[in-house]
Amino acid sequence: MLTAIALAGSVAGCRFDTETIAPAGTGTFEANKYVAIGNSITAGFQSSALWETEQRNSFPALIAKQAGATDFQMPLITSPGFGTPKRQEFLGLTPTGSPIIDTAKTSGVPINSALPRAYNNLGVPGALIYDAANTTLGSNCAQALNGGGSNAFFDLVLRNAPGATTGTQIQQAASLSPNFITFWLGNNDVLGYATSGGVKPPAPTSLTTFQTLYGQAISGL
Repeated sequence: MLTAIALAGSVAGCRFDTETIAPAGTGTFEANKYVAIGNSITAGFQSSALWETEQRNSFPALIAKQAGATDFQMPLITSPGFGTPKRQEFLGLTPTGSPIIDTAKTSGVPINSALPRAYNNLGVPGALIYDAANTTLGSNCAQALNGGGSNAFFDLVLRNAPGATTGTQIQQAASLSPNFITFWLGNNDVLGYATSGGVKPPAPTSLTTFQTLYGQAISGL
């Protein structure tokens, strides 16, 4: 519980008055009705992969844990995780100072893919603002539509199949009737282009398009 106490002092002649203001109501927060929408940062993607240890340290998982959630579900993956390239681990340095990197030779497997409802953490590595309200499959995400190929993380997190979908990130979030949502999307709309020095396609999402898509996503929530 967060309690705020404000003290106000005033001087009138030789008299010093203090006033204690009672804290406002803090309300309630049901962590099991918390849903997170976002990209790799939300998902807990690290070391080129999505895997259980880091998923449990994602910021939505930490919020849920601090708030006492007992049923905050994520698309957990066993070690060494799911990703392309596979998860990489720093093992040390060679005598000449070069890094020794071990790349996992196998992929992890989903732990709770049979969950009969949407996940609370709907973060999808690589997601753009377009994807929140429009993407149901890795093959129809913004990346694929821009010639970058399918994003298998959408299939992992949303668990849709062609012709039998349970919806986008927004639709699946709404199906849980959440009372608290975090929404972290938009940086991937410019990140790759910016970090390449403006040479790696696709070009950043235009301002007008971004405003339209952001409005669409928020309205859906």
